[in-house]
Amino acid sequence: MAQTQSKSIFLNIVDKCGGFTFKTSKSFYKEIGINQKRFGMICKDKIKPTIDEVKSICNYFKVDIKDFIN
Repeated sequence: MAQTQSKSIFLNIVDKCGGFTFKTSKSFYKEIGINQKRFGMICKDKIKPTIDEVKSICNYFKVDIKDFIN
């Protein structure tokens, strides 16, 4: 039986925005305030982002945080 894997917050945001190709940069990491290694771990769903990190990512992509928190 296949195991269902939940998407990371970042992938959910990408879906909410209609899907897109995204390439990170040093300025992206600086603007969202999350370092490259941590952001990668969040994207791979190895760690859960803090609420402040979710806010920062949502603000960057101009999506409503209410769609991603319970």
